[in-house]
Amino acid sequence: RFILTADAEQTPGVEVREVDGVRRVEGYAAVFNSETTIAGRFAEVIAPGAFEGRLNDNVVAALNHNTNQPLAKVGAGLDLSVDSRGLKYGFDIPDTTTGRDLLELMKRNIVSGSSFAFTVEGENWEKRKDALDLRTINKVGQLIDVSAVTTGAYPEASVALRSQDDFNDDLSDPKELRDQEAPDDENVK
Repeated sequence: RFILTADAEQTPGVEVREVDGVRRVEGYAAVFNSETTIAGRFAEVIAPGAFEGRLNDNVVAALNHNTNQPLAKVGAGLDLSVDSRGLKYGFDIPDTTTGRDLLELMKRNIVSGSSFAFTVEGENWEKRKDALDLRTINKVGQLIDVSAVTTGAYPEASVALRSQDDFNDDLSDPKELRDQEAPDDENVK
């Protein structure tokens, strides 16, 4: 199991908006062609088209990948889409302990990243002489969750809080990943 998440500092990729008293999270769990370094061992990017056929998977929206305390789910308030930038998600924040916690943690900028969990169906590896080897995820086998997270790895998938008035990881060796016959290991981005 790999735990890889998205960083919060650069681009606000997720917002919480309040419209007519309803608070809604919207943003990007993954951004295409955004290279990041995974634990200093290899670089990785998500290719456009990687999520083809995955938007109707049994995906849960969660806080820090804790699917035991869901915020939404496909078919129950979670909207997923793909555009030229990446994997976009949105959901109305429920009036639950987890929903209220999410709002407070985002207001305090404690939760400031976005992430996603998935299995890999197709990948390429590029051996690079003067840089870390590059893993390109070409096809996601199953999309498991999209999450607002406290710590992340991808600089362009992030989280921000917005109201009407104001903006309020055990990694295996990359060679082992390449040598796997069945790409059924769970990956979290």
